[in-house]
Amino acid sequence: MSNFEKNIIDLGEVLEKTTIKADFKVVSNRDIIKVETSCGCTPATFNKKNVIISYRTGYIPVHLQSIGKSEIAKFADVFFNDLTSERIYLKATLIKRI
Repeated sequence: MSNFEKNIIDLGEVLEKTTIKADFKVVSNRDIIKVETSCGCTPATFNKKNVIISYRTGYIPVHLQSIGKSEIAKFADVFFNDLTSERIYLKATLIKRI
C-alpha cells in the first residue's frame, strides 16, 4: 500500500520551456524526513506530509521533432521517519510550442 494519495502523477501534455509541478500528498501516518530526486533538474520541496517536484521542460529532441512530442519521466525517493522509503513519479508528454 502506498504512503501517497498517488505515487504517479501524469500531468498530460505540456509545452516546451515550461515549469511543471507535481504535488504528492502523504495519506499514511508516516512523516517525510528526506527527499532525493533523480537528478538536479528536478528540485523537490517537502514538509512532513507533502512533496512538490518541479521540472523545467526543455525542447523536444531533434530525432523526435517530426513526431512533435516526447515523453518526460522523473522520480524521487522519499524517506520516512520509520526508516521506510517509497519512489514517486512525475510524468508528462512534452509537445512542440507552435
